[in-house]
Amino acid sequence: LHVTVTVPLTTAVLGGRIDVPTIDGGSVRLKVPAATQAGQLLRLKGRGLPGAGSRAGDLLAVVQIEIPRRLSPAARAHYEALAAESAAPE
Repeated sequence: LHVTVTVPLTTAVLGGRIDVPTIDGGSVRLKVPAATQAGQLLRLKGRGLPGAGSRAGDLLAVVQIEIPRRLSPAARAHYEALAAESAAPE
C-alpha cells in the first residue's frame, strides 16, 4: 500500500518529521532522513493492510517535495547564497 506525502524542501534537505495519514483514519509521525529525494520510498512498518497471517503489512510513503511558490527577500538571499556555494569549485 502506498501513500504520497508532501515534504517541505527544508525537511527534505535537513531531515525532520512529518505526519502521514494511515488507513484507519489516523496519522503517524514519520522520520524523514536528511537528503531525502523526490520519489523516494519511506517505509512505515506494520501500518499497511493486513496480510495472510492477519499481521498488518507495511505502508510505503512516496515522497513529493514541496517547493516554495513565493520567497521573502531574506529567504531568496539565503537560496542565492546556497546556490553560489554549491556552484563554487572545491
